[in-house]
Amino acid sequence: MKGVDLLEIDDFIPLLEKHFLLRDGGFSVPFRLHEVTPYHGHAAAGAGRAPFYLTFLGPAKPLLSQGIYHFSTEDGRDLSMFLVPVGQVDGGTIYQAVYN
Repeated sequence: MKGVDLLEIDDFIPLLEKHFLLRDGGFSVPFRLHEVTPYHGHAAAGAGRAPFYLTFLGPAKPLLSQGIYHFSTEDGRDLSMFLVPVGQVDGGTIYQAVYN
């Protein structure tokens, strides 16, 4: 996968509803990419891409704090994302990653 500064919304659309595996130290946590959404606010100054955000569904526990996490995709690609927990649903936690 491209470097984080080169990723665009089209890189994630094929991964919609696919599983990601968060790997942090000695544990791993399954996530599913739930939404890929264009952000219709203002782009950051000098941004070379249209801003977008990703919404993931993760398990209810462990509840992860916001921070940078390392993932593997179903097809074996590795990437890191800054995740923010934004809500709870039955049986899970919703997280977002914003690219601007």
